[in-house]
Amino acid sequence: MYQAILFPNSVSSPWQLLKDLVYLPYWQLYGELNLEQIEGEEPTKCTGNPQLYTNGTMERCPIKNQFNALMIAVYLILTNILLVNIIIAIFSQTFQTVQENSGMIYKFHMYALVYEYHDRPMFPLPIVIHLWRIMVFCYYKIRTPTQYGGAFVYDAKPEEIERLHVVEKIAYETFQNGPYYARSRYDARNMMTDERDINKEIDSTSTQHDIMELREEMQRMRESLIQEIRNQDYRQPDLALDNPRR
Repeated sequence: MYQAILFPNSVSSPWQLLKDLVYLPYWQLYGELNLEQIEGEEPTKCTGNPQLYTNGTMERCPIKNQFNALMIAVYLILTNILLVNIIIAIFSQTFQTVQENSGMIYKFHMYALVYEYHDRPMFPLPIVIHLWRIMVFCYYKIRTPTQYGGAFVYDAKPEEIERLHVVEKIAYETFQNGPYYARSRYDARNMMTDERDINKEIDSTSTQHDIMELREEMQRMRESLIQEIRNQDYRQPDLALDNPRR
């Protein structure tokens, strides 16, 4: 549109016209506004005579038009302010997401690496598989009657397993029934306020107070569950448990 307003009825070649169409908008993205040309200020090396700029003697001067200033203002707002900031925000959010996931992925790979090298024997090939496995099997068969599970399996007592099941059951029921309890308390409070004709402000304040009390109660229950699990003195939070044979 710059080209159509500044140079109407242009007789340039198609390639020259295509170059002029993208020349000004492209460099304006980097701060080169070319206000002299946009506002139509006639330089000393151009002319408005059609005969001179048609035969290539001198360059054509742009036609002065106040509409160009409004167009460049709208164009710069859309490109330099909105478009560039949106692109920066998208890349920042993508980087933050990758950064959060990279920590988790690194921990999984680190655990797999430690687990892999923990299982590797100290003997070289070709006696790695046969001799090492036979020695380990014989050692654990003689040492303990329980099933061989490796260093990553915690052998818990029946009392500890029972307490762990109780803790898991309480945590599961609390998680499942939490929204139901909150909704029940909220409905009960609304029924009481309707009966007593309490205004909306007192109703909102009471409801928020009940919600805060419920959150504090759930937080205390969560802390007690965490403390109960810590008292078990487990080395790994997600270790497999082997029951001793009876």
